[in-house]
Amino acid sequence: MPGRPKVLRLLVDLEALLPGGSNGGIKPALREQFRWLGAQREQPFEFIYLCRPEVAPELRREWMRPNDRLIFAQEAAPNIAELEHCDLVYSAFGMTRWAYPGIPTVKMEVDVLHRDYPESLSEGERQHRERHFCEAVEKADLFQVNSDYTGQRLGHYYGVEPERIVRTYQPIQHRFTGYAASATGAKRPPAAPYFFYPANAWAHKNHKTLLVAYALYRHEAQCAAEPVWRLVLTGTDDESMRALRALAHTLSLEEHVDFRGFVDEATLSRLWAEAGALVFPSLHEGFGIPLLEAMSLEVPILANRATAIPEVAGDAALLVDARSPEKLACGLRQIANDAPLRAALVERGRARLTHFSLPNDFGPLIPALRALVGKSTRLKHWGYYEDRLTGPLATFALPVESQDLGTATLHYQTEPLGHPRTVEIHVDGQLVATLDIPATAPASGEIPLPMGARTLSLHTTNAARVNKADSRKLGIRLTQLEVRHALSEQIIDLLPAPRSTAS
Repeated sequence: MPGRPKVLRLLVDLEALLPGGSNGGIKPALREQFRWLGAQREQPFEFIYLCRPEVAPELRREWMRPNDRLIFAQEAAPNIAELEHCDLVYSAFGMTRWAYPGIPTVKMEVDVLHRDYPESLSEGERQHRERHFCEAVEKADLFQVNSDYTGQRLGHYYGVEPERIVRTYQPIQHRFTGYAASATGAKRPPAAPYFFYPANAWAHKNHKTLLVAYALYRHEAQCAAEPVWRLVLTGTDDESMRALRALAHTLSLEEHVDFRGFVDEATLSRLWAEAGALVFPSLHEGFGIPLLEAMSLEVPILANRATAIPEVAGDAALLVDARSPEKLACGLRQIANDAPLRAALVERGRARLTHFSLPNDFGPLIPALRALVGKSTRLKHWGYYEDRLTGPLATFALPVESQDLGTATLHYQTEPLGHPRTVEIHVDGQLVATLDIPATAPASGEIPLPMGARTLSLHTTNAARVNKADSRKLGIRLTQLEVRHALSEQIIDLLPAPRSTAS
């Protein structure tokens, strides 16, 4: 029988993870993904989570297994992935600042909102997102996306090749089934049904149009002497949500709309169990986790016909143009008045739900991660400037494709900077040599490289500014950095072509 696969060690960047619900649906999606990866038996993993101190208790309580570890990002060295001998770096949010040469990087992307719907974001936020997307396209060896729609948009806007994308849906609806069973038993029709929308008050979630549509619905239903459903909203009680409260007051809806704020999962499950329908008017979704939650709890769905929503909902939702208050109000009225339609949507939801499961949707991530290990990385160097100067720490990815050519040596040459330097040479995090670089003369030499090495790091222990006009702390000036193979006589230059900025 084949042996158990090698444990893969992942550095998981959760530096942007916040307490409570400010991160939206990506937070429970990531938690359930890593729980599942840690529990499945096909491939063993060890996770090292980089995070803020304030989320550490939650991670220890809800995410971590005994063999996982936690490091505060503010205390981590820039080369933490190398120091911890990680096989992969996993960037869960916008930044890829922990990407490292020679260690493949996986980047999760859940939407391309700043390109698809730029008016929903401030100019500063758009620029921030665009900068990080462009960095990710340069650095990431694999993009994990939550829908075919998101993958297509990455290709459309940034030219990301299909072979660099793995699609994993987010089938995390199971997290509510235990709560619902203990709280309510079998699903029962609510005594006072309501429309339910669990979402933070971000512009693309379209709450303002929903409130206008709900006011229209109430007026039309009352004129027709029809039963009127309430509207229940959950989401972080921030400035945007408070602005919605003010709008509800302006529309004379304050007695008819319940703003519940951020609620825990037990409370959220009870709200789901008593809901008459999910209303999901979002203008932009990379996936739409509440759609599956509604299906799993037998709640009919009214949703917008846009972005990834039709891909996820299929025929299990009444789809309308939620940009129009009138069309959305018509949908609210249709759902509230048509019991056979609600029953049909619930039945279609049961069938649709069979297409989503943790093994089927998270499972493809495992071979995709395995395929990256030991492969050449897109990020070739770090801490090296276009004028051939290094920072205090400069790292280069060693050429994976040449590792079957036998023993190799590293050849280096430097030019004087006017200051002596002491440089520690590390290979895969292990110190292999210490160089004393003179202040006024060139230096050169060669260093044997171990077989299968991935990263070469030059750590200048006395790096400093060299003149008042340059604010950088500098190590050495390299004129040559080559890997030479004795048997094949192949020479591989590690120094990149000149660039306008440091990388």
